[in-house]
Amino acid sequence: MNPALHKDDLTVRIFDPADPQQREAIAALRAEAAGPAGPRLLDTLDAQVDDLLRSRNGGRRAADPAAARADFYAAAGGRERYGRWVLLPSAATLLRLLPPDDFAALRTDRNRLLITREEQQRLAGLTIAVAGLSVGAAIAQTLARQGVGGQFHLADHDHLDLSNLNRLAAGVLDLGRPKLVLCAQAMLAADPYIRLRTFPAGVRQDEIDAFLTREDGRPVDLLVEECDALEIKILLREQARARGIPVLMATSEGGLLDVERFDLEPARPLFHGLAAGVDLAALLSGDEDARAAFVMAVLGRSVFSDRTAASLVELGETVSSWPQLASAVAIGAGSVTEAARKIGLGLPLPSGRYRVDLAAQLDPAAATLRAPRAAVLSAATDGTAAAPLLRAVDALDPAQLAALRPPPGAPLPTAAKRALLDLVALVPTGGNAQPLAFSAAGDAIVVTPRPEVAVPAMDPDRRSVVVALGSAIETLRLLAPALGRSVKVEPLPDGATRVSLLPDLVAGPLDPLALQLRARCTNRRLHQGDGLDEADRAALVAAVTAAGGALTLVEDAATRGRWGALAGAADRVRFLHPAWREELAAEVREAPDAVDGLAIDTLEMSVGERAVLPLLLDGGVLARVATSLGGSALRRPAEKAFAGSAALALLHVPDTKGRDPVADDPDARDARDLCAGAVLQRFWLAATARGLAVQPWASALFVARLPQHPSFSAYPEWVRREFEAIAAGVAALSPPSLAPPFLLLRLSRCSPPSARSGRIRPPLGVD
Repeated sequence: MNPALHKDDLTVRIFDPADPQQREAIAALRAEAAGPAGPRLLDTLDAQVDDLLRSRNGGRRAADPAAARADFYAAAGGRERYGRWVLLPSAATLLRLLPPDDFAALRTDRNRLLITREEQQRLAGLTIAVAGLSVGAAIAQTLARQGVGGQFHLADHDHLDLSNLNRLAAGVLDLGRPKLVLCAQAMLAADPYIRLRTFPAGVRQDEIDAFLTREDGRPVDLLVEECDALEIKILLREQARARGIPVLMATSEGGLLDVERFDLEPARPLFHGLAAGVDLAALLSGDEDARAAFVMAVLGRSVFSDRTAASLVELGETVSSWPQLASAVAIGAGSVTEAARKIGLGLPLPSGRYRVDLAAQLDPAAATLRAPRAAVLSAATDGTAAAPLLRAVDALDPAQLAALRPPPGAPLPTAAKRALLDLVALVPTGGNAQPLAFSAAGDAIVVTPRPEVAVPAMDPDRRSVVVALGSAIETLRLLAPALGRSVKVEPLPDGATRVSLLPDLVAGPLDPLALQLRARCTNRRLHQGDGLDEADRAALVAAVTAAGGALTLVEDAATRGRWGALAGAADRVRFLHPAWREELAAEVREAPDAVDGLAIDTLEMSVGERAVLPLLLDGGVLARVATSLGGSALRRPAEKAFAGSAALALLHVPDTKGRDPVADDPDARDARDLCAGAVLQRFWLAATARGLAVQPWASALFVARLPQHPSFSAYPEWVRREFEAIAAGVAALSPPSLAPPFLLLRLSRCSPPSARSGRIRPPLGVD
């Protein structure tokens, strides 16, 4: 096959190897390709399939690509029956490609989610007519590459000149060849499945109906008009208006894009009415004055840069033709393609004139970020910006507390109360929100809820606040014996809780768990050492049962993976639901000395993860993800964390009354949650004593309780479906003999955390 004999050939022959008759033609072509005069044979099907599988797996290649490919071919009926053979005579090449649907999905894979799969399929159904293939060639090729249009009507009668090479994607070997052929072959090279109808004589009166009509007899979906001849510009618009076809035109000057929506405005005047005062009869007769009047009326002086205006003055003298730059042509192609996407998807784009002026955009006066600035993800919670910072190392070592024990009958010294306040302020709270305030009043610590502090929406009854109170009370119980005191808990009328430290006749020893109060922290690092041993398990069970709770340890990888999938599903909803996403964003603190929230260094993110975090917290970004119901990548951090754990811990509080944990009365629920706080604190301290890192992961369990809550019906349907699926998964994995778990935690052996979040240091109050 001699390429020189077929260089302007636009035929594409496609063969399906699943068809027995076509297999014979394929065999003949392959045999011909083996000879010296046959077409070149190009079979890269295996690499294409590998790429297809990678795209279906979120960009991750299979661990064993050959095995994955073999499985794929087996499912498709075998390698010899899969794909298509394509003969391109102009390139004298027989090549093997993915079948049309897989080819289109992989070729446009990098469009996602800029264009969704559903949108891409809709756009592929468009038929677009392009008249004029100088600027129009760049537009047609950009449309085809982006998958905006599945069939194109191309019209141009001109041939390539050397002076075209400043802006057209062609070379010196193409001089003298038809512009239509060059454009069409470039489009077919990018997508041999694309359908083309060509009009090599340009737009003629006797062919205009065919040019503007689809194969099914309906008008084309869009006309891109890039002709030089003014009379053709007018004729095409008249015919497009009569057929209700929208028209786009890019002018390679000032980034100008004209949009004429004749599909929406059938009586709209041509060129937005700008040519109303021009003598069209004189224009069509070739009158040069009429042509100049038309150009100035339609474009106007404001469109032209000073340089272009000067060129127009010299046109026909020192300047041979209308000036155009490759950069302006490229911008025009991008503008038309985006406008075509909007029109094809039914997105708002009214008639009018739009500007994408590169020169204006690169004006130094328009620059942003001329001076670098640091990004801040979130400021401190309202009302806490001036609060004093407490770090764990600032608190007194509990082992030294006994030295502050007062003589019998004497009140607690100020130093002892200061130590108690600092240590109790270190209790765990979700997102380090610190919904409790602590103060000293006589020989008592008063714990007061802070209603201005938000708790997650997945905790509509603020039960986490009561759990935090339970942890605070248990902390004081652990510390009181060192001061020769016992604890008495009294609710106050204003909603606060007084924890009185009453003198004991005999001072008891400090509970060993209390020694871990300063060391207890969240550590999100992945597991790096050995798993749990029997001593670990025994210590954790003993700590939990001492507080009236029960413990389930999950150590096998498969079950941890199932819990990780549930946690990932819950986290995905947290990111995609607007209100929940705002809560996540409000938790993160860039400043290392923030007194609340999660210091960003504690999240143990890689450099790349940290760079992407602002996108994950951006409402506009994730609103687009939510619209497509995608966001599967949002599950991965949880799945990775649960896989990278020594064990998971489920904490239970037995329900002796058999009440539902959500629908029961508030008093019984509060009692359970106070007990849960004590269980949590003792468990965490025991794990710390055993050298285990702990990370609570509450989202899945909180979400699992929501389908029973009265607020459930207010959530969007897709959220309710997700919640119900998570609730079913939690129920299936939870031990049936125990009360539903109230908290899930990761356990790991790893190095210390990179950082620890700060706390608000409580005031001493009034004695």
